[in-house]
Amino acid sequence: MSRNIKYPLASLCLAAAGLLVAAPVLRAAPPRRPSVVLVILDAVRADRTSPYGYDKAATPALGALAARSFVFENAYANSNWTGASFASILTGLRPFAHGLVGRLNTLSQENPTIQSLLAQNGYETAAFFTGLPGEAAYGLSRGFSHVAASEGERPFSRQVADALEWKNKLAPGEDFFILLHGNDAHYPYRCSPDQRTSDGDFPEINREFIRDFNAAPDGGPDQPAVKDQKGALAYRENPAFLSAVSDAYDQCVSREDTAVAALLHGLEAPPSRPVLVIVTADHGTYLGEHGLLGHGRHYFEQVARVPLLIRFPDGRKARRIRPAAEHADLLPTICAAAGIGCPRELDGQDLSSAFESPEKPRQWAAAGDVGDGPGSVIRSAAFSRNGKKLVLSGRRWRLYDLAADPGETADITRQRPEVFLDLAAGYLAFSGAAPVIRNSALAKALGDNCLKDGGAGPGRQEFKLRPGPGVWKMTGRGFSAAYGGEKGFRCEDEKGRPVAGPGCAAPAMALLNCVERHRFADREKSGAEADKLQEALKKAGYVP
Repeated sequence: MSRNIKYPLASLCLAAAGLLVAAPVLRAAPPRRPSVVLVILDAVRADRTSPYGYDKAATPALGALAARSFVFENAYANSNWTGASFASILTGLRPFAHGLVGRLNTLSQENPTIQSLLAQNGYETAAFFTGLPGEAAYGLSRGFSHVAASEGERPFSRQVADALEWKNKLAPGEDFFILLHGNDAHYPYRCSPDQRTSDGDFPEINREFIRDFNAAPDGGPDQPAVKDQKGALAYRENPAFLSAVSDAYDQCVSREDTAVAALLHGLEAPPSRPVLVIVTADHGTYLGEHGLLGHGRHYFEQVARVPLLIRFPDGRKARRIRPAAEHADLLPTICAAAGIGCPRELDGQDLSSAFESPEKPRQWAAAGDVGDGPGSVIRSAAFSRNGKKLVLSGRRWRLYDLAADPGETADITRQRPEVFLDLAAGYLAFSGAAPVIRNSALAKALGDNCLKDGGAGPGRQEFKLRPGPGVWKMTGRGFSAAYGGEKGFRCEDEKGRPVAGPGCAAPAMALLNCVERHRFADREKSGAEADKLQEALKKAGYVP
């Protein structure tokens, strides 16, 4: 069958001349890459905000953001103090890898950061820090084109105003990365005229009071002996005081929430820019739980679990995600959203696609050191897997079952020694301790007793180190515990018979402490470097 097809005369002429060309195909412009805003609220606990079920503090801005975001119900900090947590957020590495574990450590220039990667890819970058993270000596501000570092008690609302002013001065269409650090919810909680913890009714919540409040009455291994507590211990059992602290903290969180609302409103103008918004906290804080105030040294859930809200710029639906997320996940998440390459061998993973199987369990680990020595020694750590949590504090390791004991009141090490050994092996593997175990020169230098000057706790004198090729073995109290990488922990009695009883825990703890005492043996600071960081700590208000 033939068809009569009529062509316009002009087309026939062009065809005859061999000049007819196909009409251009219209293609949609590629989506614009997002700008990035990362908000880090210092010492804000997940369980004290409305996205996580708390209704005593007014946090409507966080609630509204959660309704448009991925809400990570079990997000964890990679450290219990600000410097180490910031380093993990910015590098995608846990403290075991980036090495900024203590107050006299710095972030190595060898570690790429979010700001350096984005700057290399054409982003304008700015940071608005309060307190310690803004001190240049720590290296956390390196790579930002604009840095505003202020004193620790500067209201977050002023930081937000400065950030929006900076953003509005950018050229139209400029991609940007803004890091905002709010310090309102960090003690001393001076956020409202009616806050009662420093007006004469109760003592001021400062570093000295917290030190005395947290001190062990018997001078036990968690704290030095108590000499002058100024009655601080009595406030542990004072309901009015603890209620006042809680209320003052809530007021500070609410004040920060108001600033978050202003930030989100300011990001809407002009509306043409897609923006990836991330809100988290560097760590939580204690408000009397476990007889503690402040943070550092411990990893109970009140400090370890943090809020994490991510609003992706592509309009994807809000979700609540149960598997564990951690700070190290933020850099790869930002890289993926911005469409830029990430460094290899990061500890974190892209949270936009990590949970195709929503119930898949994830592991998490954290570490820190709040000591003042020039070396890097991990004095507090945590590792969690399948609802079990292994914690180091005061050179003692404890095991908790979060499902059966969400309040973390019962150390089950002696009741479940096989679980303790399993998590201890998991911790060493997950934290990358294999190079320490394989370091034959280090093992030879340590000799029998790697903790002879290590203070109190298991392993000071009574346990002996017996290193072999790729294996460390600790013996004492009639048992030995050996760790050798993939084989995990192996425990034997004094006759060499394999066992998994309560007696295995002590030599295993001694071996763990030995690893942590010497994990960073090559990172000792010089006197000049340590003095420089001490001055930075004083400037930031961390030491008197």
